[in-house]
Amino acid sequence: FKTRLTASVGSPTIFEGYDLKADDAIQFLPKGGGLLLDLMTARQTHKLAAYMIKSPKCRSFCFTLFTFDLDEIVDSTVEGVVKYGTEATFFIDRQSALGGQTKNTKDCLSRMMGKCKGVQIMLVDGKNIQAAYREVGRSVPSAKRKQHSKTLLVECDHGEVYLFVGSTNWTVS
Repeated sequence: FKTRLTASVGSPTIFEGYDLKADDAIQFLPKGGGLLLDLMTARQTHKLAAYMIKSPKCRSFCFTLFTFDLDEIVDSTVEGVVKYGTEATFFIDRQSALGGQTKNTKDCLSRMMGKCKGVQIMLVDGKNIQAAYREVGRSVPSAKRKQHSKTLLVECDHGEVYLFVGSTNWTVS
């Protein structure tokens, strides 16, 4: 299913220098795969995200997160923002950020804000889902209003745009 492509064959410029043989490196889908680059594990997603957001070719990026405590993402964000002026925005679940089950979230967010000005961190709530369940004759025990999406949008030089979509938590686990 997965086929190796060399970085020089029709690959966008942000991947110049990306080590296809490194541990947890992604393997690009063949050209016939359309715009889908790969189906990645969580660790591959973390590594590629860290690589892209600290690249000099990255102009801006935006995360949506439910949980967060990855030092690799913190360090890559700081490097991209400080060295290259990359615009960084994080939309994170309010409850998770202020006291959720991921203990190091506040520390990670504080370190980013302390090391580089311009990182935007937005604490957000999800929608109340009880009404939607009632409309279909079902119920849920509570409506905690979680922002549960897990995405990354990366905008690069030359109009290149990449979207990571999936269920990868941006945490050590």
